[in-house]
Amino acid sequence: VASAHIEQLGLGLNEYLQLKHAMVAVEHHVQYRKAAFEGDELILRTWLSDLNALYSFRQYAFYRPQDQNVLFTGSTQWACIEIASGRPKRMSPSFTQAYQPLSDSINPYDFSTLYLSEEAKVIREESI
Repeated sequence: VASAHIEQLGLGLNEYLQLKHAMVAVEHHVQYRKAAFEGDELILRTWLSDLNALYSFRQYAFYRPQDQNVLFTGSTQWACIEIASGRPKRMSPSFTQAYQPLSDSINPYDFSTLYLSEEAKVIREESI
């Protein structure tokens, strides 16, 4: 879901290669709350919660609408690196303009709201 989100923001793998820098995962925190089972309909949601010159912070929530349960939450700290050297690099304006944190006015854990079109640029949601 994170890969689909960055593609939607216009900064997928091809753009990383052209810009010669990319975001790599530095740290993950996950909380498994309930099990998912084969055949379950799930909504996977991701959004950016914070950003600075070197790091972005992504949140995740997996939700099962059938019983209205959040099954999984997580967060990842991503660092910007220069692809050739693997060394930290300040994010270019292309990154900082595209990677905008979610507005405080949106509650990403409110699954009664589906995010479409323009809203989907700040929150990515997929059903599986």
